Amino acid sequence: MKFYKSLRFKLIAFSVLIEVVMLSLLIANSSRLIESHLVSQSIKQLSETKSNIKASLLPLVVARDYASLDSILNEFTHSNKIVYIFVKDDRQIIASSNGHSR
Repeated sequence: MKFYKSLRFKLIAFSVLIEVVMLSLLIANSSRLIESHLVSQSIKQLSETKSNIKASLLPLVVARDYASLDSILNEFTHSNKIVYIFVKDDRQIIASSNGHSR
């Protein structure tokens, strides 16, 4: 009996092949959507963190309160979300975190 040449086998093999292709396309699309969403969320989080840092540091820079500025910079970097921060004014670093010199 030639099982491989029957119409039933050809239809089952073709439908399995179609399902494998569709499943791989669904997985690839899901991966793309997840990556796109994560990138947009991280950009949003980064911009929020940037604006929070600016809002908390700007009054201290204007008042030239460098002790408080160093304290806040160290608090930001001790949270383990931010490794290093520096505040730059006209090509000169006026404050930095993690014990780096000015």
